[in-house]
Parts: sequence; C-alpha cells; structure tokens
Amino acid sequence: MGRRVKFLFLVERFQVIVNRQLRWKRYYAKTEKFQAVQKAYDAFGVEAES
Repeated sequence: MGRRVKFLFLVERFQVIVNRQLRWKRYYAKTEKFQAVQKAYDAFGVEAES
C-alpha cells in the first residue's frame, strides 16, 4: 500500500513538472509571436511615415 501511494505521488509530481514546462513553452511561443507581430507593425509604421 505504502509503495503504491509513493508511486502515485511521484507520478503526480512528474505531471506537475511537465504541465509547468508546457505552460512555459506555450507562453514563450506567445511572446515570440507577439515580438514578430510587433516588428512587422514597426516596419509598417516606418514605411507609412516615410
């Protein structure tokens, strides 16, 4: 019984870590997309002004 509880606890911990990494990657991808859009807007703004 004790071993099974320990195993389930480890699985739970592992899932938490994986979820955290996935969330971070998703956030990072969002920021990268945002930066690309920002650059495109900046380039467009410069072209529009000149």
